[in-house]
Amino acid sequence: MKDYVVFVFCFSFILVGYSQIEYPIHEDSKVREGVPKGEVLGPFIHGSIVFPETVRQYYIFAPNQYKKENPAALMIPFNGLNMADKKWKLPTVLDNLIHINEVPVTIGVFIEVGVQESQIDDTYDCPIRSVEYDSRSPKTASMVIDEILPKIKAKYAISNDPKDHLIAGNSSGGKAAYSIAWQRPDVFRHVFTGVGPYTSLRDGHEFLTLIRKTEHKPLCVYLQDGSKDLNNFSGNWFIANQYMFSSLEWAGYQVNHTWGDDTHGYNGRLPYNNQQYGRIIFFNTTENTLNTLDLDGNMNKLTTFNDDLKGLALPHNNEVCMCNTSKNQVEKIYPKRDVIAKNITCDNLLLTKKGIYFLSKLNNTYGFYQFKNKTISTFNTIENPSGISLSDEQSF
Repeated sequence: MKDYVVFVFCFSFILVGYSQIEYPIHEDSKVREGVPKGEVLGPFIHGSIVFPETVRQYYIFAPNQYKKENPAALMIPFNGLNMADKKWKLPTVLDNLIHINEVPVTIGVFIEVGVQESQIDDTYDCPIRSVEYDSRSPKTASMVIDEILPKIKAKYAISNDPKDHLIAGNSSGGKAAYSIAWQRPDVFRHVFTGVGPYTSLRDGHEFLTLIRKTEHKPLCVYLQDGSKDLNNFSGNWFIANQYMFSSLEWAGYQVNHTWGDDTHGYNGRLPYNNQQYGRIIFFNTTENTLNTLDLDGNMNKLTTFNDDLKGLALPHNNEVCMCNTSKNQVEKIYPKRDVIAKNITCDNLLLTKKGIYFLSKLNNTYGFYQFKNKTISTFNTIENPSGISLSDEQSF
């Protein structure tokens, strides 16, 4: 088998406000006629030993060309099927590249981040993501190598050569991928890390000097980031990735990179220099009015209300939602008024694709309303809750 594994990550996005910079979908990410299609199996559930009382889903990609008598290469990307398939289009990429012999026959294992066993089904929350992905703890490597990988090898013949193994991830998943390869180069020699937090988010920044001070490891690394990546309390992520590349290059690693103008991820969620999206939306609690403030300082009143409304949230369709404390319900209030969920006492809220997180100062509680089953779960009791937010990468 070849002593290297090359994977092409192909995705597309448009950044609003940058002269419509386009990153077209690569041809390797498009379905081609006459190419044998592999199969995505799962989800399978894994309850971890090193992360007790947690479970995670994983999927297996089995290429059409796989034969048990010929051990396959291995690719493990973090963040599950949604990242691997919908965003990176890995099943299609692997189908195409295996077909033209650009990469060997490769088994893919798409691992989702763990969640607590007690967590309600179908929430958007991933409470242990930062512990599992951002820490340089050997627990994550042990979970992948000692717990999940034996399950894969029980079903498929996998090459024992670490040069045939690639581990990958985006954002915190990218740092987890690098951390595992750093700790266990006897298992993984190839790493792809996109928009990784090599900042002081937990201890990611320590890699920047560890690479220079530690004996060289036999790793092949590919970095990807964009100039408009996050710049937050932990540091500037784009600068940190450039520093990461510099450290690897200085230390003599086989390393390559792609820098772009995109934001954190693959689709340019954050717009810049665009009047249409550069507005502040706020609620005037004295006058009970919903207002906007544009980049030129112009304030406009959108509508007025008589109800006792608190909190403010924007779901994915950009409709404005608030807590109606006089009726104990969550409502869309603009551009059209409608009830989203009843029997919720809240002062503040946050909407996700799967439900509503809400806070109540009156009851000193926070909870979750699930859209799918229309059920309400109270997570905990806290004193005088006042605000709630998603992490920068929208994952917990």
